[in-house]
Amino acid sequence: MPGDVDTVVRSPVVETESGKIEGLTVGGVHVFKGIPYGAPTSGANRFLPPRKPEPWSGVRETRAYAGRSPQAAAAPQRPELATVWGPVDTLPVGEDCLTLHVWTPGLDDARRPVMVWLHGGAFSYGSANSPRYDSTNLAGRNDVVVVAINHRLNIFGHLDLSEVGGERFASSGNTGLLDLVLALQWVRAHAARFGGDPGNVTIFGQSGGGGKVSALLAMPQAKGLFHKGIVQSGASIRFAEKERTTQLAAAVLKQLGLSAQQLDALQALPLEKLQGVVASAQATLPKPKLPLLDRYNFGPVIDGAVLPAHPFDPTSSPLGDDVPVLVGDTTDEAAIFLAPDEAVWNRAVTEDELRKRITTIAGNAADELLAYYKRRDPNDGATDRLLTALTASNFGVRTVMLAEARAARSAEIGRA
Repeated sequence: MPGDVDTVVRSPVVETESGKIEGLTVGGVHVFKGIPYGAPTSGANRFLPPRKPEPWSGVRETRAYAGRSPQAAAAPQRPELATVWGPVDTLPVGEDCLTLHVWTPGLDDARRPVMVWLHGGAFSYGSANSPRYDSTNLAGRNDVVVVAINHRLNIFGHLDLSEVGGERFASSGNTGLLDLVLALQWVRAHAARFGGDPGNVTIFGQSGGGGKVSALLAMPQAKGLFHKGIVQSGASIRFAEKERTTQLAAAVLKQLGLSAQQLDALQALPLEKLQGVVASAQATLPKPKLPLLDRYNFGPVIDGAVLPAHPFDPTSSPLGDDVPVLVGDTTDEAAIFLAPDEAVWNRAVTEDELRKRITTIAGNAADELLAYYKRRDPNDGATDRLLTALTASNFGVRTVMLAEARAARSAEIGRA
């Protein structure tokens, strides 16, 4: 949430490539919200690469959040968490969602570092509009320019129609990633106008946002658009392959009663119709071969072009060789997914229940694992050790795998 705020006034006007914008100056930080970096993605633009926005005349007010992709269902939450996190994004969803927000301490020639925030939500839900992502403090206290991006999610950003739609829909499985590329191109073109350095851009994201950083590190079209990466949990080692995404697209068409020759009709459907088949189409798929690593259904696709190969399997993508990466975990990230569980919420997990839950995941290695955490964290109760173990078994493992892949790649380059 914003802090150190003593005045709110109109910001100076900034001229972008599409037109002039005016935001607010809050506590000495200039804030511009809801800047279009892409055109609406509805109708004939649905499932296709993003286009730049149409120019506007006059001065556009960019003082309020705008743009929120249609959402897929998120994991259940507890209403009590709102008191911890503050309010969430309640804007209506829509396909005019390619917007970004900018916070900058100065509209000058200081060439500050630029930090581009990628929100979490497993490529399926979430937005950059949440008040918890307000970056007034981050920008003002650290003298950096902060940008937060909205982009297409779930079926709208990752429905792979390439097998049935031909060249026109060749990149449909990765349009959500192409949105990020267009946004980063906007940052490169405009950073200096907001007091930033286009040659010093860091992308960073948490949970699903860390997965987006992982994907961008392996994308040829993103090469050179950023210079550092921070993965705050959510390291993605692999993404879905075409056999699986083609099955998913077929399930979508079947449930909507459309044939492969009716993709124009698919583009014209009300967005609620598409939202309504996300869960049911995913339910038709068999379990992934590597459930820990192949984590997303409506997510990035290894298509050989936009995303040529897995970012860190079997090795680290050479596209990211010159990009320093900081990778780590969010403490007890599993807690958010277990929040509806009364035993966990009330810290009432017993030792027997801990053993049962860990055995479900670790099998024959459960005893060794339980002994390790008991020895390492002797003062923690069963609930805390459950959260620690589940966080490590999901987010922690992938963090280590990413770091090991990067280290191995560095060693390989050093031997060359």
